[in-house]
Amino acid sequence: MSVGGVKTRVQFAPAVAAQGARETFSRMQFSDLNGKRALAELDLAAKGNVQAANIHDWMHAAVANEAGCREIVTTNPKHFKLVTKLRLTDPAEFFAKPQSK
Repeated sequence: MSVGGVKTRVQFAPAVAAQGARETFSRMQFSDLNGKRALAELDLAAKGNVQAANIHDWMHAAVANEAGCREIVTTNPKHFKLVTKLRLTDPAEFFAKPQSK
């Protein structure tokens, strides 16, 4: 598997990995659910019989929805499609798109 044409199992020096993360994260918006909202989402997940690792995906999708995201970038569409209607985009596809500033 590769992301943006780079094999994902390649080892990077810590400084190179940090720089890559800095470049990637600088283009992202970070959001959280407050405690009450997070607990409400866990209740919804329970009502929907969401189990195990899918709860983690559910919470990510809940934050994405609340933040107004149009898509989730993931290498794991199999699990995310169980918990969201948002568009699921492979990282290689995402990084191949021209980025608006």
